[in-house]
Amino acid sequence: MGMYTEVFFRAEVDEYAWGVLSGLIEDHSLPESDPHPFFKKPRALQVFSGGSYYFPGARHSIVSSDLLNPSDPMRFVSFRADLKNYDGEIDSFFDWVTPHVKSGGGFPREMIGYSLYEEDASPRIYYKEATYE
Repeated sequence: MGMYTEVFFRAEVDEYAWGVLSGLIEDHSLPESDPHPFFKKPRALQVFSGGSYYFPGARHSIVSSDLLNPSDPMRFVSFRADLKNYDGEIDSFFDWVTPHVKSGGGFPREMIGYSLYEEDASPRIYYKEATYE
């Protein structure tokens, strides 16, 4: 049976992450050239598509882009799934994706997702720290 953890992510990402996440979500293919440990995890693909009885109806994924401004197109990714997070797949995913998330709004911290273990009452929130140029 096992214990499940729900994961939710939504953010505007850079071109590289958008390409990788599009492949993961739409084609269920892991990138061969990215050396990040996340892509070697046993349940890496389930971060984007896993589902169980404990979080019914909790699966969705959206990869969209607004290419109206070719010099600075917006690329959005959103997904929600759940999986047996036994090898730290969720933390490893956020470790990989966070540098690729575009900061927005000028807020000191911007929520980009959460994870929720099936026996917990509150989720763990993941943030992108704002960067100022």
